[in-house]
Amino acid sequence: MEEIKERYRSLVESTDDSVYLVDKECRFLYLNPKYLARIGIPEEKILGKHYSEFHSPVETKEFQEKIEQVIKTGCSIQYEHRSKRDNRYFLRTLSPVKNQRGETIAVTVISKDITQIKEIQNQLSFLATHDLLTFLPNRALFMDRLKMAIAYAKRYNQRLAVMLIDLDNFKEINDTYGHGVGDEVLRIIGKKLRGSIRESDTVARMGGDEFLVLLPYIKSEEDAFVVANHIQERLRELIKVEDKQFKVSASIGISIYPDDGEEAEELLKNADKAMYLAKLEGGNAFKRLSKVLLSS
Repeated sequence: MEEIKERYRSLVESTDDSVYLVDKECRFLYLNPKYLARIGIPEEKILGKHYSEFHSPVETKEFQEKIEQVIKTGCSIQYEHRSKRDNRYFLRTLSPVKNQRGETIAVTVISKDITQIKEIQNQLSFLATHDLLTFLPNRALFMDRLKMAIAYAKRYNQRLAVMLIDLDNFKEINDTYGHGVGDEVLRIIGKKLRGSIRESDTVARMGGDEFLVLLPYIKSEEDAFVVANHIQERLRELIKVEDKQFKVSASIGISIYPDDGEEAEELLKNADKAMYLAKLEGGNAFKRLSKVLLSS
């Protein structure tokens, strides 16, 4: 074992990755300077101690399971780990250390910090699923959540509502004051909408001056009407951009699962039809299609 430890010491003293060696019981046999600097504990206080003395129960359970897998198979494994210590991400490579008989007697761990890579991945994922102007979910993410909500509602015999919100005469703001002012108005409206719904609800920007709202777990259409009325009240509040003030209203179409459709696209289509009816009646209103119109 001493020969193995010396071999590892010469290989890993200068690496930028955290490297340590543990026995089959997860006791530390060696730690390189990088790992010691990261955890901020002197080497003499760690050597011979169990992994659990320096990590949370959840992290210990995960680590022990991985060590057992390496010992059982005699093969290396890789997995991503997020540290409870500072929330950084690491790619861990666990490799068996074998004696002359081919028996695994220890495991070496190389832990590469991939936090920056994960942050870039998360940013790319966010950009793919959110509107870049308002930072609200985009249509694709909304539809994913709607489909999941429908599956849940179907399983537990519940109802949900979909709203399509179209701003009234928003084009006049863009045409009169420019897209810079118009964009800021949209950002403010996005915040107003987000503040008008529950944490479990979703508000998304469909594009242009159209927004979508998903209300899962409603008991009746009245619940949706209450939210729609509250949204309209919030939108009627004066919006200030630079030295200008704007009054904005909206036409809102509502569809209810399962009455107005059992599929996501059908619910969205019927909410769009209801919104169009609200527009025809002068806007600044919310509508739900009647049974007659749904069947026609």
